Amino acid sequence: MKRDYSKDVEELNLLLAKSDSADLRPEAPPIPFTGNPWSKVKGECTLLVGINPKWHEPGSKTGQFESEISESISLINRFRDGDEDCFSKYLDQRKNYFREGFEYGGHFTYIANRFIENWYSTDKHSLWQKYVFNMDILPWFSDKTKGISNEKLVSEYSQNKALLEYRVIIEELIDLIKPKRIQLNGVPPRLVFQEIFGIDSEPLLLIDDSIGMYVGFLKIKNLRYPVLSHNFGKTQTGPNSIQQWKDMAKKYSEWSAN
Repeated sequence: MKRDYSKDVEELNLLLAKSDSADLRPEAPPIPFTGNPWSKVKGECTLLVGINPKWHEPGSKTGQFESEISESISLINRFRDGDEDCFSKYLDQRKNYFREGFEYGGHFTYIANRFIENWYSTDKHSLWQKYVFNMDILPWFSDKTKGISNEKLVSEYSQNKALLEYRVIIEELIDLIKPKRIQLNGVPPRLVFQEIFGIDSEPLLLIDDSIGMYVGFLKIKNLRYPVLSHNFGKTQTGPNSIQQWKDMAKKYSEWSAN
């Protein structure tokens, strides 16, 4: 967090761009995680990896900039200016994200409902507190992901300093929570995780091409983890309907039982 995140974004926008820019926003610091990793039930929880956090403009109807983003900017800027206490406050903000009630409902309510219907018979509070831990393959905000080149992203994960540092955070948090399953929500997370954690003799297996569903194993810090990957949920090419999620969960259950 002591990195110059605006400079990192400026560099990444050029390195990851399909054409002019990858459209990452330089105004806000990266988000290392969302929710409390220390409260998860080891061996029972799911690590859910998305593409990147969604940017919300100041004054937008979601109120997300005012409730979350502006405070993140203030805390990390003060930390970089020498106020060490602000780092702990920032971590508390990330840990308490679902407890404070300012999560982005347009994304997280949908995800919570699908997990409760298919994998965890609990309420939303316990789901985020104990069973689902959220990260992104790119921790920097953007309004959309169409400007990001998947091929360049995979390549830069092996050489860009900011991404290499974030990769260490991913590995350490996986080692901390010891998830029962890693679930990759979107094509970019699958491509990156396959490249950096893939097992040569065990490529991920395509189960359902209609939603880009893959299953298999990845190896992180010498431990093998089961993986479910699919195109980004709530989109035309991903698991969109309640029935599609139900069918996907059934197929994953059948595969994991073997």
